[in-house]
Order: sequence, then C-alpha cells, then structure tokens
Amino acid sequence: MKAAFRKIDGIMLVLFFLGGVMLRLLPRINLDPHLLTFQADIWYRVCLAQYLLDHGHLPFSDIRYLAYGHVPFWYNPLAIYFLAFLSKISALDLPTVCSRVMPWIESLSILPFYLVCQTLYNRRVAILATGLVTLSPSFIFWTGIATLQSFTVFLIPVIILLWIRFTEGQYLLKDRWRHLIILGILFAINFLMHLSFFTMVIILLFIQLALILEHKANWRDYLYLLVPLAVSQVLTAWWWLPQNLYWWWTMAPACRRRSAST
Repeated sequence: MKAAFRKIDGIMLVLFFLGGVMLRLLPRINLDPHLLTFQADIWYRVCLAQYLLDHGHLPFSDIRYLAYGHVPFWYNPLAIYFLAFLSKISALDLPTVCSRVMPWIESLSILPFYLVCQTLYNRRVAILATGLVTLSPSFIFWTGIATLQSFTVFLIPVIILLWIRFTEGQYLLKDRWRHLIILGILFAINFLMHLSFFTMVIILLFIQLALILEHKANWRDYLYLLVPLAVSQVLTAWWWLPQNLYWWWTMAPACRRRSAST
C-alpha cells in the first residue's frame, strides 16, 4: 500500500527495540533476579513451567480450581513450554529467565506494529505511533511482566499485515492457498500461546470491514478468512478437543457463578 521498506525503517526498528530493552531491563538490573513484577499470572506460569521441568509434562488438572473438583488444565501450553525451553538452554532458573532473558524477547513485540502502521498509513505515522506506544506505561507493563502475551502482541500485527497483503493479492510463495495455510499456522501458534486468539479474530473482522469501507477489499474475503480459522482449529484440536475446553472457557464460569449464588 505505502512506501517500501528502507534503511531508515531498519534504524527505527533497532532503536525501538533497544529502547524497549532499556525500559524493561534497567529498572531491574540492580534487583535480585528472582524478584519479578507482581502479577499473579506470572508466578502461576513459573510454577507450571517448573512442574514441566520436574515431571516432563504439564498437570492434568488446574490446581487453582481444586475446590470445584476436577477442572482440566486449560492454560495455553506453548507459553509454558517456551519458558521451560528458555530455562533449559540458558541453564538459568525460571525467575532469572523471566527477569533477565524475557525483556529481550518482550522488546520485539512492538516491531510489527511499526510495519503495520507504515503499510496502512506512512513512515511518519509509523514512527510517531510506535514511539508513543513504546513509551506507554500500560504497554510496557503488559509486555514486560514475563508473560507470553508479549509474543501474541508481536504476532497479531504480523497476522494483520499478512491479511492486508492477502487482500492486495500479494501472496506468500505466490499462491493464495499457501498464504492462507501459513496464516492458519500463525493462528494456531497464537492460540497455543495465549487466549488473545479470540481478540485477534475480532480485530481481523474489523480490519477487513475498514478495508471494505475504503474500497481496498471486498466482502468475499470474509469467506477466505474461514480457511486460516479452520486450519488453526484442526492444528490445535489435540489440545482443546479431548477435554472440551471450549465448554470450560464459555459455560463453566457461568455455571460456577450460578452455583455460588444458590
């Protein structure tokens, strides 16, 4: 849609990355590496990753809900495997991985956002918008507390960018269906990493609507969007299907609230 990638774009991406590392790592550098940002999910994921390292598999029941009886383990498994993998290859314990290694990975999360802004608008908008988001306290916090949602924040703009390229007829491997299958694989990775997968789908629906209103896409593309969605569900069925996790994500909370009220 807009200007091609140039040297200035590479320089800006490096600067945004290094700035992100500084904002996430420097405040912690003089603290004990085992002191993590306080947020309950981090400690739970660290415990799950340690369980994986100790036992070679994830727990079968979610230990947070033992009071309700058996609640299947519904956490996105790839995030836990990723933390355990980093601990294995670095020979560092999990809290140290979270406080010293993860800031470098989390700082990558802003980079695809720049490319999306440049594609939809122009280089000036991309630099300004990315700079503002990079310095946003909310963005720094939620992509700086060692949860793998920073990876999904990275992946969603990549998927948006590939979808825009699809609507423009710029296909990966110069083939429409291969492009859609690759999108489906990225959908699946995001699903296995974080439940923001569902947010990503909603974002894509509105992105497509905006492109249609600007006469840059057509309504038929909505049907093509079903292809990567179907691919992602097939690739992740081994995880969500055996224990019917969709029911636990949607109906179980409502059932618990009704039982608590009675």
